[in-house]
Amino acid sequence: MNWRKLLGRPETIWFPLLLMILLADCRRPVRLPPEEQEPDRNERMEKVNEFLVVKDEEVIRNFIGRMGWEMERTESGLWYMIMERGDGPAVTPGKTVAYDYRISLLDGTLCYSSEEDGAKTIRTGYSGEGAGLEEGVLMLREGGYARFIMPPHLAFGLLGDGQRIPARATLVYEVWVRDVQ
Repeated sequence: MNWRKLLGRPETIWFPLLLMILLADCRRPVRLPPEEQEPDRNERMEKVNEFLVVKDEEVIRNFIGRMGWEMERTESGLWYMIMERGDGPAVTPGKTVAYDYRISLLDGTLCYSSEEDGAKTIRTGYSGEGAGLEEGVLMLREGGYARFIMPPHLAFGLLGDGQRIPARATLVYEVWVRDVQ
């Protein structure tokens, strides 16, 4: 078989077409595999999270100052003010705790309260409630009362609860421990 006869001379349509295909393929951007892209993306996300935590901390400190509250901060970022520690059994992991509460935004907007929505009961360590609430309740005993300020990463996070708590909300919890079992 004579290829020259079949394809024609290089100056015909076949040669330029083949050349265009090869050149077009070379122009595609080189994409790294996802495993090689992730570290850069993860580093950016970590920096964004660090920035947001610092900003949340600043907002909370300003709020506490305006309110004139004397609060302490845990390593995780939970702010707390224990008004009454309580004299009953201590709240420890695995205990069932009944409590009354008020949850509000920093601007004073009431989100939830036991007066409206009823008291809550949780089993510490297994409740699925925000990490900040669990950490705070573990500081108390039956009969205790405390105020907690939870930055978004300890409360409802980036999305809120989809109902009354908006995205990235810093929350003020007031908690009264009624019963520890």
